[in-house]
Formats: sequence, structure tokens, C-alpha cells
Amino acid sequence: MDREQRAAPAEELLARLQVISLELAAAMSIDDVSATVLDALEAPVPAPSRSLWLRPPGNDVLHLVGHRGMQGSVAEQFARIDMAADLPGAIAARELRTIVSEGRDDAVARFAVLRDVPRTTNGFVAIPLIADHVCVGVLGVGIDAELRGSDLGFLEAVAAQVGQTIMRVRLTERDHRRRLELEFLANLTETALAATDHHDLMERVCAAAVPTLGDWCAMYFVPENGTVPEVVSASVDPTSAEIVELLATRFPYDPERPIGVPAVIRTGITQFVPDLTQQVFDTAVNTLGIDPVEARALVDQVGVKSAITVALRTRRRVVGAMQFVHTESGRHYDQDDLALAEAVAGRLSEALDAAWLAEQQRRIAVTLQQALLPPTLPDDRK
Repeated sequence: MDREQRAAPAEELLARLQVISLELAAAMSIDDVSATVLDALEAPVPAPSRSLWLRPPGNDVLHLVGHRGMQGSVAEQFARIDMAADLPGAIAARELRTIVSEGRDDAVARFAVLRDVPRTTNGFVAIPLIADHVCVGVLGVGIDAELRGSDLGFLEAVAAQVGQTIMRVRLTERDHRRRLELEFLANLTETALAATDHHDLMERVCAAAVPTLGDWCAMYFVPENGTVPEVVSASVDPTSAEIVELLATRFPYDPERPIGVPAVIRTGITQFVPDLTQQVFDTAVNTLGIDPVEARALVDQVGVKSAITVALRTRRRVVGAMQFVHTESGRHYDQDDLALAEAVAGRLSEALDAAWLAEQQRRIAVTLQQALLPPTLPDDRK
């Protein structure tokens, strides 16, 4: 009888693991995966607190994508965890091993940063989500009771399933995203070809790029032998035009500016700001030598979260730049967005330059035609 009683929990865990596996197999998005694992861990393992961090491809930061039972202030504090940090999740991620702490004193002794952090459970487990020998995230579980070996085995088995599911979902989402990007590029090309002149092309393209490539899009074109570029912009917020005009007045275009659009046009090198952190802001302010208080007020007014600036390069020269910015949506650009922005610039630069050259040729032709006409037409009636 005792043997049956000891076997029952293991059988229950195995049955629950099979259910979770089936639910994860049906997951079609990261949200599905998060909801499945966070809800499933409510039983049979006593886990009052559950949390899931994911690591974007090529990134060394863990992002909190979902939680249950975690205090709001704690969730906000650990919404982003640098993998180099001395935190359980960070260590689990970079060392690919499970971190277990069954008591508050033990946790504080091992991780001093947790000393003043509010806790909803006595202990915790941080388990890396591994797929193809790479950490794709961390599963955090808060515990109050002593963790049995079978319970830990169950949690690690769930984490293994989650890691593989995240990899599958990401591949599926990447394929879907790629198809959408190809359609977007094709539509943008058709939009450019339908333009009547280079200025019309700029207006059409900026309008078509919003919101797919940003909450705000601007296109800069420098005519041959020109110094100040022509600028056209579009935004999801119609009132942003006033802010753009304010910025242009306060900070007139300086071709020698070391960062931003002037630098990209001058050098042809892309500038990518995935996250406008305080460090990035401070570096920009120091580089430009502007008042940090005024700069912060303007940044907060615009609401910049992330930005990409790419050169419009033709076989002849750099003819301008395109700038894409995320503001009120709160989204942040990633490497795939950067690749798409550079692909857009590559497709449009020749079309923009060709449209401008065609206008110059038409203007020259009209001028020559007018010059060859006689000052007055003969009167056949005489």
C-alpha cells in the first residue's frame, strides 16, 4: 500500500506532463505558450508564483512575457534582466543549469540584490529553457514547500518541452513574417513606380511605410550638389507634424552632425537604436552638446522608443536617408526589422534618384525647346 501511495504522485506528474505536452503542441504563438505553461504549473506542483522570461534571438537580455502570482512592482523591476546580472534567472540562462533556493535566508545569502525585493513565496526555482543547446528563456517558479526530486524533474521536463515549443513557434512566426515582409516590399515597389515625380514618391512611400515599419517614417533626399535635404514624413498621429516642424526649427540640419540623419547621409552607415535607454540618451546629448533638460523634454514629447536610420545609396552616391521610429506603440526594433529597413532603402534609392534625374532631363528639354523657338511666330496672313 505504501508503494502505491509513493507511486501515485509520480503517475500524476507524468499524466500532467502529457497534458501539458499536448497543449504545447497546439500552441501557435508565444502568448499561447506562456498561458499554457503558467496555467499548467498551478497543479500538481504547489507553485504560488510562476513567471516566464524569453530571450530574443541574438540578444543577451531576458524579457518577462508573463507571470502569475508575482507582485506588480517586482514584475516591473525584473521586466528585463541582463544575462550578465547576478540574478538566479540570469545565471540559469548563461550557465544552462537549474538554480534552486528553498528559503529566504538562502536566497539573500546567495543573491544580495534580492535582499529588499518583496517575495510572495519562501523559495524559488529558475530553470533554463534550452533548444538546440541554446537558452531561449527562463522559467521561474516560486515554492513554499520542500521541493521533492520528482517535482524538480517534472519542472525541468516542462521547461524542456517549453524550450522546444518556443523554437518551433519562432520558426513558424519567422516564416509568416517573412511572407508579410515580401508582400510589403512588393507593394512598396508598386507604390514608388506609380509616383509622378520624386516628391510624390517620397510622400507615397512614407505613407505606405506607416505603421508596418514604424509609428513615424521620414525620407530625406539630397539633390545633386545640394546641401540641405528635402524632407517628407508620415505618422500614425497626424499631430506629430507640429513636433517634426518644432524639431527642425530648434535643430536645423547640419551636414557635419556626428550622429543621426546627417551622419548616415555623410557616411552611408546605418544607425540602429533598438532601445532608447538612459545610456543611449546621455551619449547622444554629450555628443551633440545640447542641454539635457531640453533634450529630455523633446524626447518625452515625441515619445521615441526605438529608431532605425538607413542610407539611400545608389550606384552613383548616397542620395539621402530614411528614418523609422517607434513611439506610442511602445514597440522596439529587432534585427529582422533592421534587415527589412535596409531592404526597403535598397529598393527605393535607385527609384528616387531616377525620378529626380528624369525631372532634371525634362526641365532641360523644356528649356532647350523654349530657347529654340523664335521670339514671335510669322504671320501667314501677310
